[in-house]
Amino acid sequence: SNVIISGNSLKGNAAAGWPFSEGIYLKGVQNVVETGNYITGTPKIENHSATNVYLDSRQSVPVTVTNNIYVILPQDEDIIANRAGTITLTIPPAATYPGRTLNIKTIQAQTVVSGASDVYPINTDVLGTAILAAVDGAWVQLRSNGTGWITMQKG
Repeated sequence: SNVIISGNSLKGNAAAGWPFSEGIYLKGVQNVVETGNYITGTPKIENHSATNVYLDSRQSVPVTVTNNIYVILPQDEDIIANRAGTITLTIPPAATYPGRTLNIKTIQAQTVVSGASDVYPINTDVLGTAILAAVDGAWVQLRSNGTGWITMQKG
């Protein structure tokens, strides 16, 4: 099962049977992405037979892409495109990460595209591959609606 935990404050969540009073307990889950949460007190994460679990991804360092193809990882949130040529991004399936946000910017005047027709441009609801035009300093914020990646902001 896929789980997204986003924008929560976890404090003193003592529950019967839990081995600790503050933290996150994961058992037999997969594809978990935690973003924008904070835990007060003494944080603890219990992970029992869970796979593809990425916690505190908001604290991850931006990824600089210099190859022509990059597969966005579950923990990636901020992508910097730095290539003298088009970069094709393989974006995770929107259905797997509803509500997830990706921030992408260029530092060279080159295009950034998706490897699949899974991006909604800012001015239409028709899926396409275009993400960023060949403009130095262009940026975009994409958000998954469970079907595709919506262009929420760009500059």
